[in-house]
Amino acid sequence: MNFTTLRLKTICNNSIWEIATRTPSIKRFFDECLKAENDLIYSLLPSQRDSILDILTMKKSIVLNMPTSSGKTLLAELYILFILQQLKDEENPPTVCYIVPTNALVNQTKNKLEKELGSLGYIIETVLPFYDIDEIENELLTREHIDILISTPEKLDLLIRKDHPSVKNLRLVILDEAHNISDKERGSKFELVLSIIKQKR
Repeated sequence: MNFTTLRLKTICNNSIWEIATRTPSIKRFFDECLKAENDLIYSLLPSQRDSILDILTMKKSIVLNMPTSSGKTLLAELYILFILQQLKDEENPPTVCYIVPTNALVNQTKNKLEKELGSLGYIIETVLPFYDIDEIENELLTREHIDILISTPEKLDLLIRKDHPSVKNLRLVILDEAHNISDKERGSKFELVLSIIKQKR
C-alpha cells in the first residue's frame, strides 16, 4: 500500500460517515448537522477519534479526560444517540440523564441539546432547581416519556430516592464537568448521586 492510498484510507476512516454507519440515529444527526449552515462536521478531531470506539459500545463506565474544546460534547451526544437507538425496542423506552454541576447550566445545556438533537424527535426536559417536586413539575415530568433529562446532581438524587417515574428506566447518565468531584463544597454531591445510581439503578 503506497503512502497516498494509506492517507486516503485514513481520511475515510476518520470521516463522520464511517461512524454514521453504526446506527441510523447517528447518521440522521450528521445529516442534520450538514443541513445547518454553521454546524458543519466532516471529520472527528484526533481526541474524538481516540475515544469513539469506547463511546459506541454498551460499556458500563467511560471516563473522558479531555481539555476544553477538544470535543467532549459531541462525544456525549453520540453516546446518547447510540444508547437511545440500541435500547429503543425495549418494553420501556430508555431515559438518559445529563447531569450539570449548577442550576445556571440546566437551561443552557437544554438549549444546546435541543439545537443539536431536537430535530431528531427526542423529548428533552429539565428539572426545576429545587430540592422538591411540586405538582406542576410532576405533571411536566410524567405527561410523556422523556428521552433526555437534564438535572443537577441534587435533583437527580431526589428523583431516584422518590422512585419517580421519569427515571424508572434510566439507562445512561452523563456527568458533565466531572472534575467537580474534587471540589470541597460540592464534590460529595456528585459522589453521592453516582453511588445512588449504582445502588438503585
